[in-house]
This record gives sequence, C-alpha cells and structure tokens, in this order.
Amino acid sequence: MPERGLFVHPNADMSSTTPAMGRRALAGLVAPAGAYGGRTGVISGMTVSGTSGWTYTVGPGHVATPAGTGEVLPWANAADYTVGPVTSAPGSGSRIDRIYALHTRRLEGDSASEPVIDVVVGNPSTGTPSVPAIPADAIELARVTIPSGATGTAGGSFSTSSVQYTAGRGAPIPVVGTTQRDAITWGSALLPALVRLLDTGETQINRGSGWQVEGNPSVKSWTPVLSAATPPSMDPPTAVGRYIEIGGLVVAWFSLTLAGVTNPGSGTYTISLPKLMASAIPNTAVIGRASLLDGSSSNRCGVEVTRTGAGDGIVMFYQATYPIGSRQAVNNANPWVWNGTDTLEGFVVYPAA
Repeated sequence: MPERGLFVHPNADMSSTTPAMGRRALAGLVAPAGAYGGRTGVISGMTVSGTSGWTYTVGPGHVATPAGTGEVLPWANAADYTVGPVTSAPGSGSRIDRIYALHTRRLEGDSASEPVIDVVVGNPSTGTPSVPAIPADAIELARVTIPSGATGTAGGSFSTSSVQYTAGRGAPIPVVGTTQRDAITWGSALLPALVRLLDTGETQINRGSGWQVEGNPSVKSWTPVLSAATPPSMDPPTAVGRYIEIGGLVVAWFSLTLAGVTNPGSGTYTISLPKLMASAIPNTAVIGRASLLDGSSSNRCGVEVTRTGAGDGIVMFYQATYPIGSRQAVNNANPWVWNGTDTLEGFVVYPAA
C-alpha cells in the first residue's frame, strides 16, 4: 500500500471545519492554483514502468491529490508499488491503459483514509484507441499504449505528456510544453506564476503580462524568412536562425544564403523575427547590424537593421554614398541585383511584445 506521512501526519485531524486548520492548510505547501488553493499533480518520482508480465511498477515519489474545492492532500509512495494485473494484449489493434493516484479521504467528513495507486484499462481498437476515464479526483501518472502482440506491459509505449506536475510553494512548476504553461493564467504582480519547461529546462515567469524567461536562457532555433512586395523566386534558401530570451529581451542571429534565384522579386526586402517586437520601439531605431555579400564580386556591404511597421520583421538600410549620405533600403536591385551566390547575415537585439 502506498505510504502516507511525508507531509500528512497519520494522526492529523483532517476533518476540521476551521479554514486555517487541518487539510485546509496543506494547500499552502504546494504551488498555488490562483489566489487560493493548491495545484494538484506529481511532485517527484512516481515513475511508471512496465514488466515482463501484465503488471506495472510505480516508483517512489510524492503527489498532491485533490481534497475538496481548492484543497490538496500531499502524500508519499515510499517504495516500488505493483499495479495490476491487467488483461493481456488485444488480439488486434491496441488499447490505452492509464495509471493514476488518488486519496480516498478527499472530502470533509470522509471516514475512509487510504491512498490508492491503480490502473484503468481502455477498450482495444484497430484505429486510434480511446483514452479511458480515471476516477474523479485522481491524477494521472502515465498512459501506456499496449499493441497487439505485446507479451507484457514492458512492450507498451509509455507517455507522460498528459501528466500534470506540481511543486513546493515558491518553486517552479514543471510543465510539459507551452500548452500546460499557458493553462496557468493566474500570474500577477502580487502572485507571479513560475514554471520550468521540461522540454528545454528553461524557467519562465508570468507577472500578469505574459511569459518571460528567468535565469539561464536556452538557445532556440528559428527559420528566418526573406520577403518582399513581390517575393523573390528561388529554391528554398539556406536559412539559419538562433535566438535567446533574457527576461523580455530577445537576442537573435540570422544567416540566409540565396539559392537558385530566378527572379529577385520587387520591393524592400524584409526578414522575419523569432518573436514579435514591442510596439514602443520606433521604426527608425537601429536594433542591429548585418553584412551583405555579393558572391559574384566578393563585395561586402554593412547595413543598419530596423523594425518593420508591424514589428514582426526587420528592414535593412545601407548608405547610398560613403562615408556620409542618405539611407537606402535593401531591395531586389540595391545595393545590387541578387543572385544565388549572395548571403545576408546579422544580429538584432530588441524587447519582445
């Protein structure tokens, strides 16, 4: 049986009706779920693995399960716990099993007080199998797709992408991608929301005005796109972009090699940005520099970089005469007619919208 006791004393009075006492105080131990209450989910461990037979193993760990409106009950599983057995693999197609955790003492006045770790077996299908429902107030630990022909649960495909995680109060909440992150909408200046993206390891904070990177940012990729009023006709250019976010600041580097140009198009050239730029930055402000290479003559031209009117891209300007002179926008014919041996590369630094 999973073991309680890490956060909940076995003799604690969990039926108190005084708001500041008993279970009602436990929500303050885990990450918030708005102005009141605690976030349920996996705190640590509880890793689900398969076996050579038809059982599952849930490793040690900690969870916070629902305990009434806005309330949570943290508890622990102290050792490997066997779940099952479940039925063997379907004769054809596949099925989905969901392993879950709940605590039977989850409402005021409940007499039962037992932690539960169990599994729900889904219906097999030769198409996409349906996801079975788990009991009310349970949290998912994993879901496993069991294909026909599997000889044990170890032959299933394991996924934790639907698992909700939580953390101690004040610690970053682990989230699986931006969908789980964006579901946290209660961030404000008084109660910031702090998350850690499990796919990148990046920590982000929302103080009520959108998510910003905190701490050590990760380097991300994006594909810069070259456009004009009449887009150039070419093979897909070799386009590489990298950027980092530091708080609300974006630092980006880009490189494009034009390949197979049959028509340089017409109009001012623009290059897309990885993140929308803050509207407070005027279109005339220089936010970066770039270097243009005319591959046919090995000539180079340094240019200033400014924002487009919409803030979703950049425009490049060079001096019509040197060392002083008016600015000329880089376009299909200036500072030269573009062909397949030419490159554009540079960097920008700007605040994101």
